[in-house]
Amino acid sequence: MSECSHALYLRQLFAEPRFSPIVAIVNTAQPARMAAMSLQRTIIEEKLDHLRESSGDERDVAFTKFACSLVKPSDYADLEPEDIVDGTDDKQIDVISIEETLSGAEADILILQAKDQNSFPTNHLTLMGNGLGWIFEQPKADYQKLKNSPLIRKIDEIRSLRATLGNSNLHVRV
Repeated sequence: MSECSHALYLRQLFAEPRFSPIVAIVNTAQPARMAAMSLQRTIIEEKLDHLRESSGDERDVAFTKFACSLVKPSDYADLEPEDIVDGTDDKQIDVISIEETLSGAEADILILQAKDQNSFPTNHLTLMGNGLGWIFEQPKADYQKLKNSPLIRKIDEIRSLRATLGNSNLHVRV
């Protein structure tokens, strides 16, 4: 995560005013930034432990659902199991969540990669860009050969919506 995203995450996680000094620490000297990152990591670990205990989810699933709940925003339990495409041939994409508007004239698409690591290698961004190419550009005959059936179903769903609603009515967040 970049320094900016750490601060944004802390603001989201701790909206209460009493935690605002933590956000200020993230943007100051290196030792203070490291302390804030350590605190953030501890808080995330505790939150994940709580979510795992209450849901019975494995750690990777718990982290993915937690990350999605922060980005979407939604509750932890709101992520549908069929939205998780993580696995073999996932093209560096963990979640594809599609929500059509009530009118059915538009759709919001969230494409998420959640990494539970201290750093995010730049080649993962390149690989995710490749994954977006599979979703939006690769011929059907090619993506149908992937070994990830949940991803294939989501690509089919996105392609169907694109054919029905048109490009301009799909709102994609990555």
